[in-house]
Amino acid sequence: MGHLSGSRRLIAMMMALIVLTPMGVDIFLPSLPMLAQDFALETAGIKWSITLYLISMGAGQLLAGPLVDALGRRPMALAGASLYAMAGALCLFAEHIGLFYAGRLLQGLGASMATVVAFSCVRDRFEGERRAGIYSFLNAAVCVVPALAPLLGSVLAAYWHWRASFVFMVVFALGVTLFCLWGLEETRPLNRRQQRWSDYGRDVVSILRDGHFIFHALIAMTGMTVILIYVTTAPILLIDRAGLSELAFGAWFGTVAAINVIAYFLAPGIMARMGQHNAIRTGLAIMVAGGCAHGVLYTLVGSGVATFMLPNAVMVTGFSLTLGAALSLALEPYADRAGLASSLAGCCQMGGGALMASLLTSLPVSPQWILALTGLLGAGGLLLLTFQGLYRCRVPG
Repeated sequence: MGHLSGSRRLIAMMMALIVLTPMGVDIFLPSLPMLAQDFALETAGIKWSITLYLISMGAGQLLAGPLVDALGRRPMALAGASLYAMAGALCLFAEHIGLFYAGRLLQGLGASMATVVAFSCVRDRFEGERRAGIYSFLNAAVCVVPALAPLLGSVLAAYWHWRASFVFMVVFALGVTLFCLWGLEETRPLNRRQQRWSDYGRDVVSILRDGHFIFHALIAMTGMTVILIYVTTAPILLIDRAGLSELAFGAWFGTVAAINVIAYFLAPGIMARMGQHNAIRTGLAIMVAGGCAHGVLYTLVGSGVATFMLPNAVMVTGFSLTLGAALSLALEPYADRAGLASSLAGCCQMGGGALMASLLTSLPVSPQWILALTGLLGAGGLLLLTFQGLYRCRVPG
């Protein structure tokens, strides 16, 4: 009973750490037009506050990974949550856009530490499909935030100010810090090999030469690219162009996120019945179907709230079925380098996804067609590779 209680407490703390990342995006999405007005920018320009945060979050994991392995999970969890809170306070009091962007970069770095700790702790304590199921639960927690945060952010923006969203983030991060200070025990294996900084480059190359790892990291990156294109373009399409209020936007956004959460909670049972590889194939096929829906609806009906949001609900559902299995299979061979492997997977997922989303949304093409092509070419190409069996190859490291 004590072991079960300890596992539940660990999972709860990992959920608290990992939701810092989406909270840094979703709670102030409804406030983007207000924030842009305060800083005298266009709404399309202020979306860089999201892009910089996510790039920092992804790239920061390259530093966080070896630190989590070298210094331990607990101190890095405390450092990450504390930095997130301090950076949020910097954004809260910023009067110039440059200072606000600096706060966002630091906030992304804090989120990167928290994320690497969360995935490393799960890799330390759980195995096989149980680990894949917990990764799905963690990602379900990530998706609860998009379900609830825009609604909360809408209320904060409508009745107070966009800065109120950062007050909430600071308070939440301080609460996570205290939670980990009270209840998080060190999970780093006692018998792990001693890591020297001189080994870091060699280990990175070894992992990146593993075709099995790269394939599953690319699945995570493709899905995150879809999510970020959707998240960064939704306020422009729905609030600025379609004229939705902040509350109506929060309701639509929350509904899609709720569908995503349900899919994440169903994913462990699906993986148990189908196996992790078949769950990945099924999820990729659903993402391809969502991409097709974007292209067909935009061509036949044109731009609209429902024609944009419903295909996104399909695509994020497919991503929900793939992500837990993809991360579990990517990290499976790296028990002694869980922090480094988690950081590389996270960098590919978040940093690569943010970079791809930024590049794609800068093209003179509608978001609907960008999402359609990402589903058809990105998810579709990966789906074909699963049938070729190329993702099973490994390069000895």
